[in-house]
Amino acid sequence: MGAVDGFLAWLDASRKPDPETACRQLSPELVIRMLAELNAQSPVQAGTCEEMINTTAELYRATGQDPAVDIAVQEETATAAMLFVTYLSSGDCGTVVMERPGTDWIITELSRECAG
Repeated sequence: MGAVDGFLAWLDASRKPDPETACRQLSPELVIRMLAELNAQSPVQAGTCEEMINTTAELYRATGQDPAVDIAVQEETATAAMLFVTYLSSGDCGTVVMERPGTDWIITELSRECAG
């Protein structure tokens, strides 16, 4: 499975939601950052990755945001990748940095949203 497939698997798990799968595909450092960002920007608070995934999935569902994305591979090796991802419904974008220490791709804390 390539990095694009790995990202799409995470996106699918994050929107279903399947919090166990989605959280397993995020580095611990990225989870900490995402929780801090969610808690700073949202009236809904989350204390764990699983709560964050459930909360954000519900927010996306409530707003009817389509999960369709455009993905451009910037770099990819067998164990590392950098993708540029644009969410088509919102225009939100970012660089997704991934590593594959074993068989599964992990989204790392080096990932960044586009400046807005």
